Amino acid sequence: MKICVQRGVLLPDYKKLFDTYLTEAIRTFGKLPRREKANKIIEETIYIQDPLWENVKWSKDTLIINKNISDLLDGILMREIFRLYIPQELDHFRFSYDLAMLYAYINLSKKKQQKWLEYWNKKRTIVKNIDGWFYESPHDIISAYSVRRRFFLHDALNFIEYITKVNLRPDVFIEYIGRCNERKRELLTHHELFVLKAVYEEKTASPKKIEEKINLGQSQVSQMLSKLKSKGIRIYLRRINILRLGITEYFLAIKRHNDDQSLFNIIVGSPYLFRWMELYKSSEYTDFFFYRAPLDETFYRKMIESLQDLSKKYNLKVLLLKSIDLAFPKFNLDLYLPNHGWSISWTLLHKLFKSLVKNDMVNNQEPIKNRDTAINNNIDFDMIDLKILHELYVEPQISVSRLRKMLKIGQTNLIERINRLREQGIIIEKAFFLDLPGLPEKLFLLLDIADFRKMHKLDSLFGIFPQSIPFHVQRTVIESGDTVNLKSNKSMLIYLNLPFGSLIELFKLVDMYLKDTNALFFYQKSETIFKCGLPIDGWDDTKKTWIMQI
Repeated sequence: MKICVQRGVLLPDYKKLFDTYLTEAIRTFGKLPRREKANKIIEETIYIQDPLWENVKWSKDTLIINKNISDLLDGILMREIFRLYIPQELDHFRFSYDLAMLYAYINLSKKKQQKWLEYWNKKRTIVKNIDGWFYESPHDIISAYSVRRRFFLHDALNFIEYITKVNLRPDVFIEYIGRCNERKRELLTHHELFVLKAVYEEKTASPKKIEEKINLGQSQVSQMLSKLKSKGIRIYLRRINILRLGITEYFLAIKRHNDDQSLFNIIVGSPYLFRWMELYKSSEYTDFFFYRAPLDETFYRKMIESLQDLSKKYNLKVLLLKSIDLAFPKFNLDLYLPNHGWSISWTLLHKLFKSLVKNDMVNNQEPIKNRDTAINNNIDFDMIDLKILHELYVEPQISVSRLRKMLKIGQTNLIERINRLREQGIIIEKAFFLDLPGLPEKLFLLLDIADFRKMHKLDSLFGIFPQSIPFHVQRTVIESGDTVNLKSNKSMLIYLNLPFGSLIELFKLVDMYLKDTNALFFYQKSETIFKCGLPIDGWDDTKKTWIMQI
């Protein structure tokens, strides 16, 4: 199409081209722009230019384009149309500019791409953020696009919306691009994904057994399993039922008003603390602690009393969650596209969550699948058993010979103990767990749901995500030293691992369909692991019981 422009006048062909590009953008992103489109587009000399968005100037609904850039006109139009999708407050954000330039670049003809790249390279930059990530534009963003192709711009738009929502520092996009480029070597091929699904379905990592399931030779299967390991995928086929050991998982969220180190010294001093997460500003809470501690009700009451004292002394708001059953992880490998990575269908999820809201869950007589809540008080174990379980928790695939050397016990004794722990239901075989790459956004989502039938339904719905662990929890809120009375103390806590840029869509989903659940997001800013595995330090081997120290 020929473009004809006169000073201060937009000819019909020009307007038609702009509308065509806008229609294509709406079709690509499935939504209208955030900002008002240009109703007038004129050409004139721009003397004072924006240092980032040069050759254009916006004046309300009028787009002014600099004279003498006819060779760049298609790209400028596409860039400015993409700019309409960017939040106003991030208009001068370097990542926003590069995304708009990328959108134009990939939609231009090959002949015009070279000239557009030359124009883009005039603003070439290399920056480093405080976490040590480097970003070179335009090379790195084009490289990141090559990993995800059509999914990249969707994910990136969601990511900058999320930056706005939770007030992240602007340079976090440097890590985002870095992680996208890292995924080049993490991406799974068709055959690797095929083998991984077979491992998941058969609950075995034996090449011989997988060969019987799929049409690949045993040597090929072994090769694929090695490649999966080299790409960071860890396969666990054994789990520990901590409930049968008399312990469960506790989650503690704290809203603090200062960085008083004495408070942390008290919390970190617990023999049961496993992990501490500093949170982004997506909820009123600032810190999230994860414990494996005694299931005993006496311990729970003592913990509440201790937290009441801390709350009063340090002016804290505290949320204590106690898992009431054994949570099993869920995986959805169908969301992985070979050579592309994870792709979540948010349209489908909106339909499923909408159907949840419409259904009367209270009158639904669908039976709830029993989750393991069995606690056998007659189970007898000692410190050696706990050390065996601890090592199996840390490294489920560890060999008997290596474990024997680590614990310095006889092989016969070790095998007898492992077999006894299996018979008692403490070691669960064939309990599949994956550590998957490409899912860097990790968060806990707390939903206030007392109806167990609705919990069961949500268990299934959140199981559609790539990786999730649903916990049914008992909830206590403490503020200024007093326990807050709740209508119900039963809640659901869901741990999710998501692809980069997914959180804004999750926020929308929960806000639209789960408003009545008083949803809280705990999205980690940083994480420190204090102890991995089981809380051995909390076991009194003389009295054969867990100590009541908080």
